Amino acid sequence: MIVSGIYINDKRRETYDGVSYMKSATAMVTKAGSDAIKVPEDLSGKVIALEAGAYYKQERIEPLNKVLAAKGQAPVEVQEYPTQQAAYQQVLVGRVDATMTEEAEGAYRASRSDGTLQLPYIWASDFTYGIYSRRGDSDAAQIKAGLKTLKEQGFFTGIAKKYGLDPALFDVDYDR
Repeated sequence: MIVSGIYINDKRRETYDGVSYMKSATAMVTKAGSDAIKVPEDLSGKVIALEAGAYYKQERIEPLNKVLAAKGQAPVEVQEYPTQQAAYQQVLVGRVDATMTEEAEGAYRASRSDGTLQLPYIWASDFTYGIYSRRGDSDAAQIKAGLKTLKEQGFFTGIAKKYGLDPALFDVDYDR
């Protein structure tokens, strides 16, 4: 069994059984108190720090820059850093205007930042994190049953509250 930040997708499900347990979306993170960036287009002419190798540059910034160019607006400048923590540091010291990360990770960081970080924008997404097990075993059925029980008992609501997450992140279809 594998429990990690691994997305559920059809390709993986060809080899393994996968059960969704939490939604995932890209979040923009800025310094708290800043209202200059509320939506992606507000990044025009600004600098964003990204973790090197993360998909945000290809999936979010490059398409955004095409939209901005079509409107005659300045592109978003990307600076890459070896870790997400380094990207956060650049936001906090004011070297960049924003960073991007997964919603759960960003919300957790913001909740532990003593009010120095905020999430002004979260992209809509159909991605979910999954728990994978060997194909055909009874593990997937037991995982689904366990997740449903935890949901009914309010466990995920408690986790969301503890870590500053939106409880709706845990509203997934375990049978999908």
